[in-house]
Amino acid sequence: MQNTKYSLVNKWSLKPIIHLFLIYFLFWIIWGMFFSELSERSKTFLLIEEVFDGVFIILLIYIALNKYSAKIQDIGINFNNLLRSVFCGFIAGITLWFVFGLIDDFVTSYVDKRQITHYFLEEYIKTDKSIHKFLFIVVGCFITPISEEALYRGLIYTVFKHNFRKSVAIILTSLLFSMEHFNLVLIPSIFIGSVVLIFLYEYNNSLISPIIAHSIINGMVFIFR
Repeated sequence: MQNTKYSLVNKWSLKPIIHLFLIYFLFWIIWGMFFSELSERSKTFLLIEEVFDGVFIILLIYIALNKYSAKIQDIGINFNNLLRSVFCGFIAGITLWFVFGLIDDFVTSYVDKRQITHYFLEEYIKTDKSIHKFLFIVVGCFITPISEEALYRGLIYTVFKHNFRKSVAIILTSLLFSMEHFNLVLIPSIFIGSVVLIFLYEYNNSLISPIIAHSIINGMVFIFR
């Protein structure tokens, strides 16, 4: 029994995920030093940047899975209980969107509403080109939810829960996910959302539910901005 536990913990050791996370953030810090102004001026470049971010995340996940000698099924990428996963994701997405709305209403009584608007949504609102609006929605409702759920709920949470108690893993994963959005005012909403998405993942043993919920939340934001 001890040997099994020792083997499991070593398979999902913290070291590789820490290295990959540092590479990810260091890359974007350096990128921002050179290209931040271009992203602000050009909607096309911003969209390319967001697509690249999704591809970069998938590449890091692929590298991590090789390091861990793991399969994509080990981080919840499967179609188990598909109908239940889709249904749960849909209900959770709609519910979370309403909850976020209530939290935002409370927060905006103390801060300027512009402080709770994500920069990506701001750029979507500003653009007057239909093709740009369409691409913003594709990125926000498909590419971002898939890549972020695979990274945070799939890979990072899996590593954390094999090294810490599940409650600690949930908190750490949600804190990282919240901080990744670089908006202190949005942290309460994002943290709560992350916790719910992790429970969805655990309940259905699949990333399908959190991906769908994440997509619906982002889609509702675009529609009812």
